[in-house]
Amino acid sequence: MKFKNYMYDTTSSQKMSYLMEAVLFVTTKDYIKLLYDAKDFDEINSINDIITYLNIIFKQHKVIFKYSKGNKNSGVESAKTNEKTLIITIYINDKFYNLFLNDFSKVENTIKNIFNHELVHRERSKKINFLKYHPIQQDITNKKKYYSEKREIMAYANQITKDLLRKFISPASVLREINKPTNGLHPVLDIYINLFQKKNTIDKPLKQLYKYMYEYLIIGKY
Repeated sequence: MKFKNYMYDTTSSQKMSYLMEAVLFVTTKDYIKLLYDAKDFDEINSINDIITYLNIIFKQHKVIFKYSKGNKNSGVESAKTNEKTLIITIYINDKFYNLFLNDFSKVENTIKNIFNHELVHRERSKKINFLKYHPIQQDITNKKKYYSEKREIMAYANQITKDLLRKFISPASVLREINKPTNGLHPVLDIYINLFQKKNTIDKPLKQLYKYMYEYLIIGKY
């Protein structure tokens, strides 16, 4: 899939409409600053202490941390955004405690990726006044259905773009890398390619993912 060939035969106003639909001006800097505030607390002796301190700082910003049994190496089991309350809930396991104390940069990168993804859900919910509607049920057991949902495509496009910009620095470099006919550039992008790219055709969800990634890059708001 070549970005430079994936353009729209539309008027300028239509193009701007597409751009504004995709780009929700999501930032994570303030949230990462709050994470550092939690790190400065004294007497962190358990995962419960970390959860307590994180919630003291984050709760007023509609972010809640909860404990969850599991063994994911990142220390984070899952995260979700409630479309009615707009509260982001992050579920952390026991490994988070050791990482928080001894490998904080890994915690920072994990939480940054989570906010990159979940804040897109939150901002889109605000934009379309989601409180008027019933929440959409995610069927994550059906991969194609889950990864085809527009809100997931937008969130993952935002996450992938930010990850690639951290790695390749400039939008032009990211575009060059994506235009190369190889997999392995990003794990989520690989999922979309494996699910929606056939030998000679590309299904709509992957086209939309490329569309939003391109728009995030050319707008310049990540």
